[in-house]
Amino acid sequence: MSIMDQWHFETHIQNEALINELKGGLFEYQVGRLLAQNVESEDQFITASDASELDRLKAYEIWLRQYDPHLLKQIPHLAMRAKEKLIEILPSHFEVAWVGKKAAGSGVADVCEADLVIYQKSPSGKLSNPEFISLKLCKSHAYVNTKSGGCHSFIAKYFASFGSLADEIQKKFNHNMDRAFWEMGENLYQAMDLGTFQGTFDQEWQIRQLPELPGQLTPELKRFVHNYYFCMIRELHLAFTLLIEKEPELFRQCLWPLLGLGARNIIQLVCFHETKKDIGAYQFHSLALIREKDVESALMNYRLEALKPEISSFLIDCAPYKLQLRLKPMNKFTAKSLKVNCSILGH
Repeated sequence: MSIMDQWHFETHIQNEALINELKGGLFEYQVGRLLAQNVESEDQFITASDASELDRLKAYEIWLRQYDPHLLKQIPHLAMRAKEKLIEILPSHFEVAWVGKKAAGSGVADVCEADLVIYQKSPSGKLSNPEFISLKLCKSHAYVNTKSGGCHSFIAKYFASFGSLADEIQKKFNHNMDRAFWEMGENLYQAMDLGTFQGTFDQEWQIRQLPELPGQLTPELKRFVHNYYFCMIRELHLAFTLLIEKEPELFRQCLWPLLGLGARNIIQLVCFHETKKDIGAYQFHSLALIREKDVESALMNYRLEALKPEISSFLIDCAPYKLQLRLKPMNKFTAKSLKVNCSILGH
């Protein structure tokens, strides 16, 4: 089965999510290729790129040519704007490697959130001082996704510096998530007159072709799913409160990866696009360049904002940035899994 054969989605939201992924991959590669052209090393850039990743991009292009040809046309223009900005801060002589979805071919073992790796190139051709570039393509005035992780390990993974405390909080979080999922299932089974919920949405749910996506539910039934999300965002907010009370400085250090800056020497470039009347979507709007020094000062006075009723997200104020943490299903609400999406809103 080809990659494209797997892309069959039932809702507009799912297709939008796919397009966001595809445009990101194509944008990253285009920026890297344009940078390589600028230093006359395009052939080397293409040759060094992972063959399977290039095949994936070709499949992306074919899919977008059918479902969003205007986006496919605009990506090179947006990539050119990003390239021009990066040239201003990069050394005169460099070599660029595209990371893609895996680090193969980058020459760097831990590239964190990087999409491109830039090496300074000496007159003799020696490569040194790798710099990491993280690229984002986002709607103007919107939150920029920086990190996503499964709820079952999120606290233990990103707050591992707290040691056993993070493990204890994660264990309690998982226990409460199992309980909240069970409660949601019981309410939905009762509403659908399906008998007793046994911990999973079983075969009878599938045989009757009942909804598995929140958007397919009636408002009355959707509130059970949303209550599940609200319950768990409260748990996450409580976990953060406990960690901050225990060691506020350690918590601050743990926020770097959530802001998309797991590597301190990473440069995050966000290219914002907008829709213009009579011209269409994906028109260039602006660029935002974020580096370690920018975030260092922003994190000095971070503040966990109060939880708002019936909203499955909360904010950490790192003025001038806002870090948002939102809970979402991995895919279908009938699966016992949630993920934490982290995103920032800048100036």
